[in-house]
Amino acid sequence: HGLRRAFSTLSDVFVEEVDSLRAEQKAQAQALRTARAEVRRLKGEAEARAAEGSAHAERLDGLEARVERASGEVQALARDAGKASSSCHLLQLDLVEQRSAMDSRLAEQRKSLDEAAARLGGVSERVEAHVVRSNEARESLYAEVASLRQATSAQLGAHATAMEQAKQKLLLLAQAVETQHSA
Repeated sequence: HGLRRAFSTLSDVFVEEVDSLRAEQKAQAQALRTARAEVRRLKGEAEARAAEGSAHAERLDGLEARVERASGEVQALARDAGKASSSCHLLQLDLVEQRSAMDSRLAEQRKSLDEAAARLGGVSERVEAHVVRSNEARESLYAEVASLRQATSAQLGAHATAMEQAKQKLLLLAQAVETQHSA
């Protein structure tokens, strides 16, 4: 929108400048026509007053020179207006080209962002699935450890009982052996 406003402002300024140049050209053309009419009138008077004519002839020559200069200025203004119009057209083409290039870059960036968002979504889903599997594996491991602790505790209890029984038997054997040796 900023480029559109800048382009619109530039176009408005250019149109105003061209209109101003055209108005000035028309005014100068009117002045030229008026001056030429004046020259023609003066030429008629100069011919009628040929006797007085030397002073008027110089004035007429001066006016003709001014008319010629004004004509040259009008032609220069017309060329400048043509150049300005051509420059404006080139600026418009350049602006359209730059806008197109910016639109292309913007579309590419949007596409890249969309692709990155899609990849991020896939990675996020995989991470979440991995976290769920890790939690499940940890819970399973805790359950196995608890089961092994119970089994170990039960075996240790059974071994302790068996050892106590073995001690009792050894004591009884030791007493029996002592009793036999003493007898």
